[in-house]
Amino acid sequence: MRVEFDTSKLLEHLAAAGVKGRTKADLAGKIPPSHRSESASILKELRSAGTIKGPFKNRSDYYFSPQFAPTSAQTEGLIETLLRDAGAKLTTKSGLEERIKGFLKVFFKDALAALKSEARIVELRGGRSTYYVHRDAVLEQLRLTDDSEAEAPRPLPFQPSQHAHVTLEDIRPIYETLKAEQGGIGTVKIYDIMTRLGVAKENLHRLLIEEAKSGLVSLHRASTAKFPSEVIEAGIRLEGELEPLVTVVLKD
Repeated sequence: MRVEFDTSKLLEHLAAAGVKGRTKADLAGKIPPSHRSESASILKELRSAGTIKGPFKNRSDYYFSPQFAPTSAQTEGLIETLLRDAGAKLTTKSGLEERIKGFLKVFFKDALAALKSEARIVELRGGRSTYYVHRDAVLEQLRLTDDSEAEAPRPLPFQPSQHAHVTLEDIRPIYETLKAEQGGIGTVKIYDIMTRLGVAKENLHRLLIEEAKSGLVSLHRASTAKFPSEVIEAGIRLEGELEPLVTVVLKD
């Protein structure tokens, strides 16, 4: 009669490695000799059950406990930090990839695609090279901050609409107009939508939060951009967050 292998000690051994993970050979060595020939299927079952993550290739195959496994979100955060630190200086795709080390490199392409789709970074092409810059630097270069030129048209005074209900269909034409005025940059200030649409701030906030949960829009903080006080005031303040969400991207 076949005796089932108790994986609890194997999982404890893996968790003890933390963010370093364990190699496939290391884990196999912790499996009793009577079950070692089944090590591949044991690891496969654990992976299917979600109790381990991997394999991640770095010379050898590595596995991690779920709480310590590298993720695409970590790679996205690192890319954003690198580009934000670069300011208005363009960074080549190859130069960016070189700075993503270790297991996070596995997610580089997916993370880059996610950041572009949410307009958190901007892709530019020149000759055979591809460049990237953080959206905040582009916004500053387009003078969408409080140092705008005196000749720039000022928004009309905000007059709340008598209609409390607002939908994404109401917002989209205004969003597309603002996007075009910004040269195609899809990150639009919530304040601009509010003033053009003439809707109460609370109603607009309620809609944007609901649509963000549905994945139809993405909301972003001020980051390094120096927005005027009225733009900050029109932003969405979430409980426990220090910075308000001041810009929005409507997804296609």
